[in-house]
Amino acid sequence: MRDFVLEIAVLGLIGWEISLSYSGEKLQADNFATEKKLLTDLSTNTSTTATNLATLQTTTDLMKQSAEKQLEATKAIVAASTKSAKAAEASSKTAVEALHISERPYLNVDATLSTPLKAGEKLKFTAIVTNTGKSTAMDMVCMMRSSVAPSQMSLETIHEQAFSAPVSGRLSQGSLAANGGHAETIWESSIPVTDDVISSIKNKDITIYVFGQVVYSDLVGPVHQHHTHICAYYDPDRNGLMLCESFQKID
Repeated sequence: MRDFVLEIAVLGLIGWEISLSYSGEKLQADNFATEKKLLTDLSTNTSTTATNLATLQTTTDLMKQSAEKQLEATKAIVAASTKSAKAAEASSKTAVEALHISERPYLNVDATLSTPLKAGEKLKFTAIVTNTGKSTAMDMVCMMRSSVAPSQMSLETIHEQAFSAPVSGRLSQGSLAANGGHAETIWESSIPVTDDVISSIKNKDITIYVFGQVVYSDLVGPVHQHHTHICAYYDPDRNGLMLCESFQKID
């Protein structure tokens, strides 16, 4: 009887162990399934994250390209605006300069030998300053010089000596009207001429020169100062003053 009970107990223990083994396998299978599901979800999430990152990178690249295009477009607009502004400024400056050139005063000087050459008398000259421009010449000063010099002497030297000598003819006038306004200055040589001088002039061994410089301002736009320079010499063949090849300038 006792042995039978022990056998029954042993069989019960064996059955219980078998039951525990089945329970452990089932629990292990459930845990494996859970782990598999977790790993699958993790793989899916990782793939989704990678896809999202790739999409984000693509979007970022597109945004960068768009920003670069916008920057280039902005630069082009700025360059075009700058070019347009410079063109407008240049056009405005040209228009102002054209207006100034058209409307400013211009002073011309016409010098003459007033009397015939006569021994024992001084040479007499007349200079007429005329405004041929469309506006008034302001603060005008006209300075005239005359000289009798050897014909072979350089014109530069004669001009320098003439303007280093005492004033022979000077006209100062506050303004000179436009469109034909004129002023006159008269002067004479420092000493009378002799027969020998007159003979040398007619033989072209010595020459009579007249130099003039006129300084004036205009009021067209900003105040500008202008100058008129003239040079003339006496031609005995024509019995009058002719213009030199140099020292002629109007600015």
